[in-house]
Amino acid sequence: MGKLVGLLGLATMIGLAYLFSTERKAIRLKTVLWGLGLQVSFAFFVLRFDIGRRIFQAAGAAVNRLLSFSYVGSEFVFGEIGKKTS
Repeated sequence: MGKLVGLLGLATMIGLAYLFSTERKAIRLKTVLWGLGLQVSFAFFVLRFDIGRRIFQAAGAAVNRLLSFSYVGSEFVFGEIGKKTS
């Protein structure tokens, strides 16, 4: 049931994007399908293979480290208001 909900959500998002598009003739199905294919293959790589999971975790750790630097910088610039706990 969970997979069907995900597919329904995906179809809904694509349908809404098409519905609210101002130039529907400019939408290329090949580009949309390539994008979906890349997204599905990336998800398969991350969820099914240990190396994919480790790469994804390393990227997440790098983003968290970058955020920690920005917290220190905002605390330096804004003082007490810039603290992460504020």
